[in-house]
Amino acid sequence: MKLTVVAAVTISVLGLALLVAGGIALYRSQEETVRARVERELDSVAHLKVEQIAEWRQRRLREGEEITARPLLKELLRQELRTPNTGDDAALLAELHAFLTHGEYTDVLLVDAAGNILFSATDSQGRVDQNGALTLALQTGAPAITDLHTGTYTSTPHISVFAPILDSDGTPLGALTLVTDVRRFLYPLIQSWPVPSDTAETLLVRRDGDSVLFLNDLRHRTDTALAFRAPLTATEIAAVRAVLGEEGIVYARDYRGYHVIAALRPVPDSPWFLVAKIDADEAVAGWQGRAAMLTLLLIGALGVLGALALIAVQYQRRRHLQRLYDAELAQRTGELRYAVTLRSIGEGVIATDAQGNVTLLNPVAEMLTGWSDADARSKPSTEVFTIIDEATLAPVVNPVEIVLREQRVVELGNHTLLRDRQGGIRPIADAASPIRAANGDVLGVVLVFRDQSAERAAKRALEQSEARLRAMVAAIPDLIFRLDHEYHFLDCQVSDPSLLMIPPEQFLGRRTFDVLPVEIAQGGARAIDAALSTGVMQIYEYTLDLPEGRAWYEQRIAPISTTEVIAITRDVSDIRRNEALMQARLRLLEFANDHPLGDLLTRTLDEVGALVNSPIGFYHFVAPDQRTLSLQAWSTRTLREFCTAEGRGLHYPIQSAGVWADAVRQRQPMIHNDYASLPNRHGMPAGHAQLVRELVVPIVRQEQVVAVLGVGNKPADYTASDVALVSYLADVAWEIVERKRAEEVQASLQLQLAQAQKLETIGQLAGGIAHDFNNMLAVILMRSEMALQAVSPASPLHHHLTEIHNTGQRSAELTRKLLGFARKQMIAPRSLDLNDAVAGMLQMLRRLIGEDVELQWLPGTPLWPIKMDTSQIDQILVNLCVNARDAIAGSIKIQTENTLIDDAYAALHPPLRAGRHVMLTITDNGSGMTPEVLSHAFEPFFTTKEVGKGTGLGLATVYGIMQQNHGHILVYSEQSIGTTFKLFFPCDDEALQASDAPPPVETPHGRGERVLVVEDELPVLEMTAESLRTLGYIVYTAASPSAALSLATTHPGEFDLLITDVIMPDMNGSDVAQRIAQLQPGIQCLYMSGYPANFVTQRGVLETGVHFISKPFTRHQLALAVRRALADDRPLASY
Repeated sequence: MKLTVVAAVTISVLGLALLVAGGIALYRSQEETVRARVERELDSVAHLKVEQIAEWRQRRLREGEEITARPLLKELLRQELRTPNTGDDAALLAELHAFLTHGEYTDVLLVDAAGNILFSATDSQGRVDQNGALTLALQTGAPAITDLHTGTYTSTPHISVFAPILDSDGTPLGALTLVTDVRRFLYPLIQSWPVPSDTAETLLVRRDGDSVLFLNDLRHRTDTALAFRAPLTATEIAAVRAVLGEEGIVYARDYRGYHVIAALRPVPDSPWFLVAKIDADEAVAGWQGRAAMLTLLLIGALGVLGALALIAVQYQRRRHLQRLYDAELAQRTGELRYAVTLRSIGEGVIATDAQGNVTLLNPVAEMLTGWSDADARSKPSTEVFTIIDEATLAPVVNPVEIVLREQRVVELGNHTLLRDRQGGIRPIADAASPIRAANGDVLGVVLVFRDQSAERAAKRALEQSEARLRAMVAAIPDLIFRLDHEYHFLDCQVSDPSLLMIPPEQFLGRRTFDVLPVEIAQGGARAIDAALSTGVMQIYEYTLDLPEGRAWYEQRIAPISTTEVIAITRDVSDIRRNEALMQARLRLLEFANDHPLGDLLTRTLDEVGALVNSPIGFYHFVAPDQRTLSLQAWSTRTLREFCTAEGRGLHYPIQSAGVWADAVRQRQPMIHNDYASLPNRHGMPAGHAQLVRELVVPIVRQEQVVAVLGVGNKPADYTASDVALVSYLADVAWEIVERKRAEEVQASLQLQLAQAQKLETIGQLAGGIAHDFNNMLAVILMRSEMALQAVSPASPLHHHLTEIHNTGQRSAELTRKLLGFARKQMIAPRSLDLNDAVAGMLQMLRRLIGEDVELQWLPGTPLWPIKMDTSQIDQILVNLCVNARDAIAGSIKIQTENTLIDDAYAALHPPLRAGRHVMLTITDNGSGMTPEVLSHAFEPFFTTKEVGKGTGLGLATVYGIMQQNHGHILVYSEQSIGTTFKLFFPCDDEALQASDAPPPVETPHGRGERVLVVEDELPVLEMTAESLRTLGYIVYTAASPSAALSLATTHPGEFDLLITDVIMPDMNGSDVAQRIAQLQPGIQCLYMSGYPANFVTQRGVLETGVHFISKPFTRHQLALAVRRALADDRPLASY
């Protein structure tokens, strides 16, 4: 029994010892197993995080290298760095915004070599914190990444990548800086943990002097990133040990002083170290619970020590449980690594079982689908992962179903959209693959997909950027050539192929000397040599004579290597033409200073013809009524080489002009490059230049065409550029022409004013002398009379006294005339009838002029009353008739009539006033006056008579009398024909109103009859034509007999009436009428002249009975005379 007891006790003790030893061994075994599992998990997390961080850094560097490798962007950046604020800032800013929008960046900067910010996608300013990275990038020419830091221009923790921008010769210009906010893109990567944990966290640290700097925010403390430090002497802290170079698993304390298990790893290619840690208490918390259970099991086992079989069974059971636990631990470790991997990758992952039900969603999949992992588990994949066709929005077969059915890898379509749980859609890509067991059975499906929104947006941004750059290149109106040092064309870039004169295949590979004119090729070769030898861009300009005219080109030749240059060629013809236009304008302005209007118009045509290579040029004025043209000038070459037809001064209606006048009708430039084929062109008069092509431009002012300028017979067709050039110069020239016309009018008025002032001054001087002389004459006359009374007639002294008295009387008469010219003689004006005053003087006048001269009196009745001193009328008649007597041996005619002066006529003859006048006309058929004599006719003491036969005061006295009575005198004179004086006496309106004057006759109007007016005095011609148009007539004008005959030739049978001046150069009015009557037999004729009708008929210039109107005439008088002439049914040849 004792033996049994001893044995039992021994067995019990041995069993107890065995149990205790086994329990301790098991505890230690399990503890080591748990620690090993924790260590493996931490090591896996640390390894994975380090790889992700390293890959994240490398991806930043690669992106910097890829972005700056884009040639068009690189050129934009170079241009901005070379010459800031001169490039396409909008395009560059758009590129930076595209990176900011579609990349993992919070700012994109362009900085110069000193770190100054030139451009920022977020308007940042100042300098970047280089940390040596910018200098390294510029030195090596490769992107460099900064440490994690805060900067002077932003307090946000960030990392920057400097992508260097080098000039074409390798000179560093600056860098494109890609700034990443680590709180958004790096910290989440660091802080994520694959499984739920209360204390686990990942730390990123680096050495900073004598301390360790924590780079990210800590889980158990706030606001610690780049702010919390630990001294290097605190080696019990896991982070310090990592910085000091220790790697692997350590048991240490953390920044709180807690015991932790940590995995330490350096981050490759960086000063960073990663610490993945978990509190030791949490790590072994599960094992401590199991240890307590083991203790209870041991205690329980002591109660059954006696049952060896039970012990044996229990022992076997524990072995079996150990194997199960090891298997479970291995499975959990694998699942943990699998979960860490799935949760850490940047793409969405969905795992399903063999039935297609969801078993796992990683965080990216949760974000993309809108489902949480918990909600999605056990749900059909078709419910969680819903995809539709991008084009039709129709449902697409779920790839999970295809994989389970066909047991193969399935690629998603390129145009697939994912609809999330909230209904939002986004483009996705990638594939689904089966999960197979060891025996090949499909256990489920793993679906890997990624969001393509940013990728597509980046692609669109890239395409838009490339399109913008292509558009920019396409918009450059330049030809870009690449040539080598031997002058071969290597390449050609052109936005518009039509800019090339020959296709590229005909000059690429050939030398410039084989393609271009030799003088241009030589100049280009010199510029290429200079660019390659000096490294400085050269500017070379040359010209080409093309069929359409001369073209100017400018080449900018810059070296791009030691043997090649790029030549940017631009057509600068417009610039040079504009310069030529400016120079032409200046020449015209200078020419206008000392040349008359006609010469200015000719010079204008010469300038235009030279610029557009046109030998023919013509210039027309357009009447204000837009119905009549008047040719003003031909170009010099036209008259010298092409045209002999009479032109200048020719007036004719626009409606009868040729097709070139369409420029006036349509108010726009007209080009006729094939003149001969025009269906509506008119024939050319004899001697006119033959036209091949023409360009005519109108000159418009205040919506009225005022002139037309035309050029013709350019060797090549006229183009739109010719239109622009001619239009501009025509417009500019018109301003000069207008100014010149105004200057000539002003000069004429100034001449008239000077003449009037001259006469006024002479009159004042003469009046003053006459008054003083009268006082002396009074003494002489009175003393001589007294002396004659005292001396006997027989005395010799009586004869001398008589001569003195007679001479004094003649001198008194002379002073009376001087006072008359000076308008200072005493007068007593009264209302009178001029006919009565003239009739009372006729007998005296006949005695004065003698019997050899016939005096004809032609009174007009009834005359309007005038207000004058009758003695002044006597003076006028005596002076004018005596002057006429001295110049003739024929006849003198005195004629009176009423005349109504209108505003137009008064404007031509200042100071004549508009209104009713009585006109006295005195005409002789003497020798007439030369233009020189005529210009001095009214000056006192001017005479053409012999010495002693005239005082030179006769006409001066008449002029003074007319001025004193507010009248006016006009004189017409032609050598060998005679002279006519027309004196206009203002009507005495008060006396006229008191009389029973008959009502005025109504002014008759025309009915569209065609009238040809011929007059060599342009103001009279224009006034007559304008008056006739207002009366309803269609008017053609000619400033010379030859121009009139030319119009009659080109318009046969179109004229109803000819109105012609009688006395004209080259041919008189009668001859003109007879020759036109031969061309147009039915035409009637009205003659006009400054001489009376009976005067010109008696001189043989006109036949008796012709229709005649005397100048000046009023609109009313003209209307009556025209109607009388048109009413005459006699043919012109009969009168």
